[in-house]
Amino acid sequence: MSSNKIWKLRIPSPLAPQLANEVGLTPLQAQLLINRGISEEESIIPFLNPRLSDLADPMLLKGMDDSLKMIVRAIDNHKKITIFGDYDVDGLTATALLLNFFSSIGLPASSYIPDRLYEGYGLNKNAIERIVKRGTDLIITVDCGISNGKEIALAKDLGMEVIVTDHHQLPKGFEGNCPVINPHQPDCLFPFEDLAGVGVAFFLAVGIRAVLRKRGWFKTRHEPDLREYLDLAALGTVADRV
Repeated sequence: MSSNKIWKLRIPSPLAPQLANEVGLTPLQAQLLINRGISEEESIIPFLNPRLSDLADPMLLKGMDDSLKMIVRAIDNHKKITIFGDYDVDGLTATALLLNFFSSIGLPASSYIPDRLYEGYGLNKNAIERIVKRGTDLIITVDCGISNGKEIALAKDLGMEVIVTDHHQLPKGFEGNCPVINPHQPDCLFPFEDLAGVGVAFFLAVGIRAVLRKRGWFKTRHEPDLREYLDLAALGTVADRV
């Protein structure tokens, strides 16, 4: 059966055999790395053998500091936290990641996933009214919220605090009326813009653990192993095709 597709093959790099020999890879593996812009030995090793310590500092994400202060204050005052997610894989894994993380440090949070057909994407009035009836004090959005200025204002009017974690492009005329963590924000120093929503949530968990560790929180409590959340971070990232 014939196909109308035209395959265009990239010309092999003459550097591939030499690079393969230097780092102990096959020429094909070396070529794949070169195709992805990874052609120096000092960048290949951490790419193939990554460690959590190789990750960028979560504090480079604009809004992280204000978000952590709000979360720590909520923890200290035993406030109720609701994770507001999205119905796609990225949003669901981001929600699960933060729920599991908060549970692991002894702070069970609740979640809210909007109905795709009846509520649509992002924060909405009915959802906020339901969440406040639960006794929620702090809403943390994942994979959504960046376009929900009116809904955020409503939540605040009802006495709740809001933190937005999102990875979508900022809408025109965006004004952050609450702490916002989004790598697309102007003046954000984080070195990688293309995080999935679950990636942003993961870095929030990294930041929370670091702050609590500094405060001595884990001297008498279990300290979560962030590697246990990498499967969720990977699944959401791949599914969102970022």
